[in-house]
Amino acid sequence: MDDSRHTDECAIVGFGTAQATLPEIAQLRKDPGPGRPSTMEFQVLKHADEHTVLALAAMLNGLSAVPGSAPFAEWAVVAAPRWPGRFGTATAIERYRADGARGVSPLAIPNVCLHSLSGTVSLVFQMRGPNFGVGGGLASIADGLLAGLGLQLEHQPPGTWVIFSEWAVEPGQVDAHGEPRARALALALGPVTQAPSARRLRLRPTRSVSPKPACPRLPGLTDFLLNPATTPWMCTLDWGMELSIA
Repeated sequence: MDDSRHTDECAIVGFGTAQATLPEIAQLRKDPGPGRPSTMEFQVLKHADEHTVLALAAMLNGLSAVPGSAPFAEWAVVAAPRWPGRFGTATAIERYRADGARGVSPLAIPNVCLHSLSGTVSLVFQMRGPNFGVGGGLASIADGLLAGLGLQLEHQPPGTWVIFSEWAVEPGQVDAHGEPRARALALALGPVTQAPSARRLRLRPTRSVSPKPACPRLPGLTDFLLNPATTPWMCTLDWGMELSIA
């Protein structure tokens, strides 16, 4: 088979989702879900950011859908949380103002930065492939998909987890639908040749040029994966290309 046909696409070999309110995330710190590895017996989530806790729950939910899900030793991880670390940083600032440097735990630093989510996932599942965070802002969905696709195609690991998380409305703000909930999605990407019938993530030249393409949100992508439509999911980038899932 000519692999050159797949230089701009990869397969979505599985995915998992999770959603929770702030009190429910507190419970997930103690029990993120079934199938958790032995590394999670050491309270690795005690100081973790809320995005990290929910993302691990989404990963655990998606493991059963990934063919040959073990081991993940050589897999890569790309995390694209939307506005991560805000609660932990705010708490650290308040404690610093009240008690000075002694009031702030040094564990806050490795748990609230952009790379915290991917780093925690790689430690929990003992992955030795590349891991890093991207985006962190409004375009986190596009940033994560593009980085995950590029990493999978360029470095060709056995697979790449691309993990998203965001609050629809952050706690403390008014939500017409009730108590604010956060969502997380863990996508497992792999070579097309190993999963020829799977849905595919593609990068193509855009069919229409928009000066300010809309930033997709996580609920729309999650709903598409859970309820496949006949039309592809599309994300237009602002430099003449578009990402699609079909």
